[in-house]
Amino acid sequence: MDDMNLQAVEELLSLEFYRFKRYKVPITLVMIVIEHRDFFATAEAKIRKTDLIQQIDRNLYAILYSHTDAEGARAAIDNILDMLEGDKGAFTLSVEEADYHDASEHELVARAFEKL
Repeated sequence: MDDMNLQAVEELLSLEFYRFKRYKVPITLVMIVIEHRDFFATAEAKIRKTDLIQQIDRNLYAILYSHTDAEGARAAIDNILDMLEGDKGAFTLSVEEADYHDASEHELVARAFEKL
């Protein structure tokens, strides 16, 4: 992934990562590469108001689940995928929970991109 994509995801995470470090509430970043034309609209309608979604590139999306561990985020993304009409096609998914050893949001984003 290029530096612009990394920076876009880091900006999405910046405030929530601060809250994670200060208040010790879990956050999980989901990165997904999917070509389904309705993915963004379906995900945006399904996530909670406290969660964030952003299209990073043509078929690359980031969803930040606040107050949610990796298991909960995985269940949430599975629900979104189940709601998609027709053939989902191939997709690649990365689910990464912030770790208290992460010095910055960059480390979380790097792990998520690495696993894509």
